Amino acid sequence: MEAGRLAGWSGSTATHNSSMHGDLSSSIIRGQVRFIKPRHVLEIGAGYTSIFLLQALKDNMIELQKFQKLQQQDKCGIPLNESYMVPQCVADEVDQRVQPAMLHTVDDLSHPGQTADKVKQIAKQLGSEKHLTLHVEDAWGFAEKLDEEVVLDLIWLDFGAGHRLEEFLERWWPRLNSKGGLLMIHSSLTNAITRKFIAKYQMPEAEEKERLGDYEIFGLLEPHKRYQNSFSIFQKRSDAYLEPIYSMGP
Repeated sequence: MEAGRLAGWSGSTATHNSSMHGDLSSSIIRGQVRFIKPRHVLEIGAGYTSIFLLQALKDNMIELQKFQKLQQQDKCGIPLNESYMVPQCVADEVDQRVQPAMLHTVDDLSHPGQTADKVKQIAKQLGSEKHLTLHVEDAWGFAEKLDEEVVLDLIWLDFGAGHRLEEFLERWWPRLNSKGGLLMIHSSLTNAITRKFIAKYQMPEAEEKERLGDYEIFGLLEPHKRYQNSFSIFQKRSDAYLEPIYSMGP
């Protein structure tokens, strides 16, 4: 990662609005992207977090290119001794994910404190613009416009959906990858409207279970803040999805 460049940028106010989300959520989201190596990310509400998402996608591509090169050289392994290596690369996954991943950012630029219009400029400065498609659209109508072949590995919901969260789930849950795709909802735990929505899916009735299929949910809270202090994560695990087992031990 170009840590110096991102750290230097993050101190600026170019896309940072202190009344909106803070640095910690952006850093955690960046870590999620680095970990799960998504191919398609949907962000509803652009700005400060967009840059962290883009940098993570760029860093993923660089890392996977190194893995692919080692794989081609038959050197992608963990050496146990001078003569034997345990294979490390999951070949199919490396080949599928090495292509530039895409962040689909949707924002209608209507929020009075929005900073989305500066995202393209900063992405270019950081060399991550190839990973960005900025859709100046209303988020509610965009679900029908996104290419139906696109499977979303991560959705970051960073706008005040409020009472319309059920509608959002109805539109976008079918587009989320059933094999571990993540839906992350910002500011979800300490406001009454979103908390009610989250609680409904923490102890779901039969109707919710049938509509969403299998999933897991948990949340994180910054306890010293009143506002913009939390997010919740849904992980979609439909079709009896289980992670593969590659070894007997860690």
